[in-house]
Amino acid sequence: MIEKYIEQFGKDYQLRCVVATIRNDQRMLRRLDKHVQKPLDQISKKDIRSLLIALEKAGLKPGTISTNLNGINAFFKYCCEEGWITENPAVGIPFPKLDENLPRYLTH
Repeated sequence: MIEKYIEQFGKDYQLRCVVATIRNDQRMLRRLDKHVQKPLDQISKKDIRSLLIALEKAGLKPGTISTNLNGINAFFKYCCEEGWITENPAVGIPFPKLDENLPRYLTH
């Protein structure tokens, strides 16, 4: 339902992001679209949180989920800038808590 917006986002963001980032964001947005199956202006915070829970249950790590949430947030911010929606439903959704990794040191 939101494919045309995802495509336009990819075209317009080519100058702002590297190609791999855009492709990853578009892949996640298509997953969101399949998950919620709603028009753009009806996607809510609850829908996005539901997707994030599904990603966690699928075994994605917190860092990956956080990266995906960044992409979702950028997309909805873009949609607001374009006037397609009035509010960014991704704003205020907390990022997953990341594991604190101890620094690794190189040894001989």
